[in-house]
Amino acid sequence: MEQSKNRNSASKQQFEFPEQQLPTLTVEWDRFEDDPATNLKDALQRPTCWAVCGRIGKGKSSLVELIGSKYPKVIDLFGARDNESLSWCRSDRAGSILFLKGVGVQIDSSWPSENTLDVTIEQMQKYDAVVSCPSFYSTVKEEFYDIGMFMEKFYKRLHYDVKDVWCVVVREAANLLSSRLCIGETQTEAKAMMVYMLRQMRHHGVALALDSIRWKAVDIDIRDLAAYTFMKGQGIKGLPDDLKFLYNWFDPFGVMRMGKEKFILMSEDGPIGHGTATMPYWHKQEGEDLLRLFDIEVKYPDSLPQADSGQRHVNPYEHAKIVQVRYEKHLSYGKLGTEFSRSTKTIKDALDRHNRLIESMGQCTVCMTARCTLKDTYIPADIASTSEEEAEEAQTPKDA
Repeated sequence: MEQSKNRNSASKQQFEFPEQQLPTLTVEWDRFEDDPATNLKDALQRPTCWAVCGRIGKGKSSLVELIGSKYPKVIDLFGARDNESLSWCRSDRAGSILFLKGVGVQIDSSWPSENTLDVTIEQMQKYDAVVSCPSFYSTVKEEFYDIGMFMEKFYKRLHYDVKDVWCVVVREAANLLSSRLCIGETQTEAKAMMVYMLRQMRHHGVALALDSIRWKAVDIDIRDLAAYTFMKGQGIKGLPDDLKFLYNWFDPFGVMRMGKEKFILMSEDGPIGHGTATMPYWHKQEGEDLLRLFDIEVKYPDSLPQADSGQRHVNPYEHAKIVQVRYEKHLSYGKLGTEFSRSTKTIKDALDRHNRLIESMGQCTVCMTARCTLKDTYIPADIASTSEEEAEEAQTPKDA
């Protein structure tokens, strides 16, 4: 973990804000008001999936921040390109924040940072907020790839205290699918893995707060996982066809011109209501430069990660072949790289992914796509007798 450099205790004082009133969420239920699902206080203590949908500028981002603030720990991913997720640095969690960053990126600030690919559940346990923002990565694809891999870390949180539920905030739900594609999965596999991941999060004590501009920007299999869905101002396009029944309770013009603090709320159990959400006092304001405000300096590596070129992405059939040759011939990463015209890093990533899928799902879904008979066979790292030189090469984070 990188520690902040050239910072003293005096400089940290500038980030200590006076106590502010925490944001509030107020709901008036219009249907089934006596249903247990209307107890939002209880829902905000459980690993619930929350979805927010609405036009740009209607307060979606501030609402998912508000939801995240109600949990003991918030993990903020996929913030906008203006680094809005850094606004947590002036919240009540400012004294306990960990930054996530790309490999080789150096962050000089008053807060510690760790590579997104290397951070562990145990490290995150120590902080009240774990924050990733676009400026902490060399490229957009690196950000998506790293966060796609990061999301699988939650599978290792096998036990959690009911009073220690974490909340992952995702500013644009479609980015989760893009992150799966950046790992190298096909469109079908990426969707399947994303649905599986969202379904499993509650078993690991992780709530999700997702926002989306369009109701149908994310697949129905993903929308259906939300226990609560907030509909913000819809503008001239109005509600989608499958939600137009809401006009039985709410005026169409009111829905079209709804203020950014207002919303319609639906529970998967049937209750429907409306309410208001106050904007968190720390939320980023238009025109703010948060990097400068919090005196955060970011330095990027001289050479960009090769993953940006897409060369580390192998198709299912090549993946299956790599697994098969490794299993049958016990070749080292270096020799496999030569045989497949791939770098040792690409070969190692493919085999690690094979084993990771078996650990989390019982079978490698990539091998299943290619109908490989080794889909449920774990490939040990020491299956090949590598020389010290080849072993060292396999650990080198470079791609050809």
